[in-house]
Amino acid sequence: MRAIFVSLALLVTAGAGEKLGEIQNFQQKSNGADYIELEWSLTQDGDYTLHKYTLTTDKDFSNDVRCFNEHCTFVVDYLPACTDHDFELVPHFDGPSGDVLGAVATATGSTADSPPGAPSNIEVSGLGASGTNLTWDAPATNPGCVDVYEVCYRLDSDTATKCENTTDTSITLTALEACGRYQVTVTGVTPSGAAGASLDTFITTQDGVPGQPQNVVVGLSTVDSITIQWDDPLINRLCIDRFAFSYGETHTRSLHYVRASDHEAIISPLNGCTNYTIDVFAVSSAGIAGPFVRNYAATAETEPLAPPSVIVGAHGPDSIDVVWGSDPNEKCSGSITICWHDRDHVEICESIPDGGGNNFTITDLLPCSSYDVIVSVVTPGGIVGQPAANATHTEDVQPGPVKFLRMKEVTSHEMTISYEAPDTHPQCVHEYDIEIINEDDYFSKRSHVVPYMDGTFTDLEACANYLVNVRAVTRTGLFSDWRSITTTTGGDVPSVPRSLAVEDFNQTSVKLNWWQPETNKLCVTKYRLEWTDGTTPGSTEVSPPVGGILPFENEKTVAGLAPCTDYTFTVFADADVGGTSDPATVTQTTAC
Repeated sequence: MRAIFVSLALLVTAGAGEKLGEIQNFQQKSNGADYIELEWSLTQDGDYTLHKYTLTTDKDFSNDVRCFNEHCTFVVDYLPACTDHDFELVPHFDGPSGDVLGAVATATGSTADSPPGAPSNIEVSGLGASGTNLTWDAPATNPGCVDVYEVCYRLDSDTATKCENTTDTSITLTALEACGRYQVTVTGVTPSGAAGASLDTFITTQDGVPGQPQNVVVGLSTVDSITIQWDDPLINRLCIDRFAFSYGETHTRSLHYVRASDHEAIISPLNGCTNYTIDVFAVSSAGIAGPFVRNYAATAETEPLAPPSVIVGAHGPDSIDVVWGSDPNEKCSGSITICWHDRDHVEICESIPDGGGNNFTITDLLPCSSYDVIVSVVTPGGIVGQPAANATHTEDVQPGPVKFLRMKEVTSHEMTISYEAPDTHPQCVHEYDIEIINEDDYFSKRSHVVPYMDGTFTDLEACANYLVNVRAVTRTGLFSDWRSITTTTGGDVPSVPRSLAVEDFNQTSVKLNWWQPETNKLCVTKYRLEWTDGTTPGSTEVSPPVGGILPFENEKTVAGLAPCTDYTFTVFADADVGGTSDPATVTQTTAC
């Protein structure tokens, strides 16, 4: 692009009665990361010949543009990416006394995305109780194109990567584990989703105290030993240097350590037929012990282990199959107790002598219901072991339709319905599916899935006929039959008729065009068109055809007007219920 500087010729504005060409459709045609292409047209019915244009960008720098075509384009380049710009375009005409300036046209545009460069200087700005705080510097290249920063991180010893986004050049990562070495990657991403260059670094999170060991259980017990097992803590597992456990009778305690990689210990020698208290805890590299988990065991007839597995599954709509595993090291098992409840009824238990072949079928249950099943091992002496539990649903069946569907209240834009749960299998209902259908505009159909009986719906169209359908839905997607009800919303004032414009005119008539209102359009029963030249008023109505409705776009020609006269035209939207809209107004001078 070559800059053309404005000359010092005399600049004048158009005088009275002078007619100049006007710029039309001044707008952005295309763009790139460093340029914007503009386009416009110029009406050719002016009194003077076009001399040039002056284009001003961002009220800062100008270019002279020489284009004498009816349609022109111009490229403004050397612009930064991802930025908005304002443009002003002024036509210059060759007048009798020098340049005559036409009306100013304005437009806006924006340059396109361009991937940003890599951020720099990732630093750990704080290691607080709420997380690890990171900061970095914005990219040197295209920093304005960064919409968000994607911050990804993973443990140095792991392959799983997690990512979080931030619009700032800092972030607090709350998901990092203490005592971990993490690889962190920061990438700028543009609004269109294009990722720029990345910056990688490694950070080490703060030290911490390990939490309680998980799943601490007593394993094999003999007359002189007890085996105890556990899993890593959920909190600060990377900070574990070793595990410790203490055990003993009421007043005597012993303390032992095992490696961090060990999750099992055999406590021996012990006295037979004795109850023991065993505490297991993790110790950090700084020697700080975390909270302990306490367990109890006996070398005599000890508390049985929980079944290693409990598998439950629906056998039909009214029964559940239960299968459980046996620990081969469990020597004290005498029988199995199975208990079940559906969270709304009293728990029922049944004892199965000699284990019952490790399977049992629970019958006489409700369909579509969630049941908790608890399996416990019981010693011959009556000691009940730790339970193992699982849960499942009985199979779904189709519920009956909702009852007593009725319309409680209807206004112009809101309705409230009520209904009751089905008589048949009400416990099978997981949610309700509600359809709200505007029968005057089918594409406005809305569906609502509600977990409870919610019957108020807003943002409805005034003066519209609505169909409401309701059905019950089970957890697995079985549907009841629909129940339906219809209603008509109340009236409301229409909004202003839209886009009122003069489509054509001559000496004695003007043809007008407008669109239906944006809001409450169905309430419009007719349009009232009024006009005046300042002294003599006139009016007419535009009504729908017999048996029809008013169209989206309306036209009306006003005849019998005086030539060379200024007229003001006003359109109102009238509604039988709700009143009259605000006016839409346009002015036009008839031809001479």
